[in-house]
Amino acid sequence: MSLKTRSNYEDEEMSVQAEPQKLSASYQQIAFQILDLCHTLHVKGATIYRSWADGGANIDASLPALWNHCWRPLLQCIARLCCDCRRQVRTQALNFLVRAFLIPEMQVMEGKQWFEVLMKI
Repeated sequence: MSLKTRSNYEDEEMSVQAEPQKLSASYQQIAFQILDLCHTLHVKGATIYRSWADGGANIDASLPALWNHCWRPLLQCIARLCCDCRRQVRTQALNFLVRAFLIPEMQVMEGKQWFEVLMKI
């Protein structure tokens, strides 16, 4: 095997090994973007629903409707990422989940509603 052929082979082997690392970094970045999007939608969900209802749309912006159609699916997505195999994703998801429970709209919920929140997430 010539020196040039060996060098090409080694370069190809290194690029094959680098591909999964690039893919892994891309998946991690996507997970962070999903977390950020879910958190943003969760925080602004009540305002969005209220503006739709005030604009004349036939939208129920009550707390139970917000929970069923907006908050629960978003919090479930964040909670699933709390079990991710990547440590940084898990840590970020846990931070977002803790902050998600602190929004003012959720502070008015009663004990039974909080129990349902914790059981569904």
